[in-house]
Amino acid sequence: MSAILFTPPWRWGFRSMRPDDPFPREAARNRQSVATIGDQYPREWLHVTLLSIGDAVIATDRRGDVSFLNPVAAALTGWTQEEAQGRPLDDVFQIINQDTRLPVESPVTRALREGAVVGLANHTLLLARDGTERAIDDSAAPIRDPEGAVIGVVLIFRDVTSHRRAEREAARLAAIVECSDDAIIGKTMDATITNWNPAAERLYGYTAAEMIGQPIGRLVPPDRPNELPAIMERLRRGERIQHYETERVAKDGRRIPISLSVSPIRDGSGAIVGAATIARDISERRAAERLQQEFLTMVGHELRQPLTAVKGQAQLMLRRRESNSRGLQMVLEQTTAWSVWSPI
Repeated sequence: MSAILFTPPWRWGFRSMRPDDPFPREAARNRQSVATIGDQYPREWLHVTLLSIGDAVIATDRRGDVSFLNPVAAALTGWTQEEAQGRPLDDVFQIINQDTRLPVESPVTRALREGAVVGLANHTLLLARDGTERAIDDSAAPIRDPEGAVIGVVLIFRDVTSHRRAEREAARLAAIVECSDDAIIGKTMDATITNWNPAAERLYGYTAAEMIGQPIGRLVPPDRPNELPAIMERLRRGERIQHYETERVAKDGRRIPISLSVSPIRDGSGAIVGAATIARDISERRAAERLQQEFLTMVGHELRQPLTAVKGQAQLMLRRRESNSRGLQMVLEQTTAWSVWSPI
């Protein structure tokens, strides 16, 4: 939350406002200066200052009717200064709860009632005149005369739609990472671990507390010293590594066969600032492949024995011409082909 703070001589700026903020005490000490602001600052200069502020600003009188609305506020609400002038704030500044869709009490109403700085709860949407909905963050502070009486409220708010959307997307991605059955690890470009999901804990046996801040090389077998530098070099070139099969060492010393997919992480400017690694345990697949190979070897051995006997008999009969030569030649060719196919 923020408010405009004028402090003589000839200085102004923004500062944060909280319910326990000492600003009211500062204002009390400076009442004499506040009373003479009109003499020190030309009214036009103050008006231009408020028009130039990057946040939306609406001021009301003590009844809650709009007395000022800057261009940013006009763009967000859809009301011009001329159209909003003198209207109740609730006509111009309509807000609802994002989840319940129910109207939310105006912070201006609260500021007038309580005489204190108030802010909106999260998940508040502003309904513009044309029906556009925007997530906003705001604060309202009472305007006091030199005697301390509340004579109005200044409301400062900003569009945080993109920020809220980014927060939701980040939360969604975090949930996916947390629930994934694959080990997902984030690391910097100097190979320091920054993220370690529950599946990584299950796969490697280390907790997140044990591994965050540690070098990823801690998992690499000592007989593969060049593997990690080669992967990092490819990442620096912006390459993605897909389904790279290798081994990693668990906390208990076991060597785990894994399939790695590694992608560079870029910041807003496109610079590579880290990498995301997805590791999948392929121990079961490797075991199944070994079992399959053993089965094929056994079948090949069992098939080759009778085929060898048939082939030998056909060769013998062909030499003695005891039967049809063409038929025997076909049998001989077929058994030879089966023998070549059968794996050993």
